[in-house]
Amino acid sequence: MNRDFFFAGGGTGGHIYPAIAVAERITRLEPTARVQFLCSGRSIDRRILDGAGLPWIPLPAQGFSARPGQVLGFVSSFRQSYRIARSRIASGSNPSVVAMGGFAAAPVALAARRLRVPMALINVDLVPGKANRLIARWANAIFLQFEETRRAFAR
Repeated sequence: MNRDFFFAGGGTGGHIYPAIAVAERITRLEPTARVQFLCSGRSIDRRILDGAGLPWIPLPAQGFSARPGQVLGFVSSFRQSYRIARSRIASGSNPSVVAMGGFAAAPVALAARRLRVPMALINVDLVPGKANRLIARWANAIFLQFEETRRAFAR
């Protein structure tokens, strides 16, 4: 049976490179699995994923800013990104989401939660960012690189 894995995150190589490694491992373990990346439209994401030959969809997501002039842009881009992610995930076959963190991961994680799709969070940073702290509330599993990070996700 085919399964679709949607990787959410991006904006820096720090999210994309580990996601590629996990995606490669999944496809080795499950050869019929399909992976797709839902990430930022930043050039670094494009360069890395195109170079790896992996399918990806750029999201219009923007990082959060408390500046009054930028809040509306954040909300608008979040809603657009959520709609794109929801549509992609809903059309998947037995979908799962792997959230890697960053501003591009949050709308995808919300879509997975509302669709009741299993989701794992992979936090590669010592100190989790705002998006990962939010996503952790919805994740079925959380994977950490550093033991010290466990306190930040204590439930």
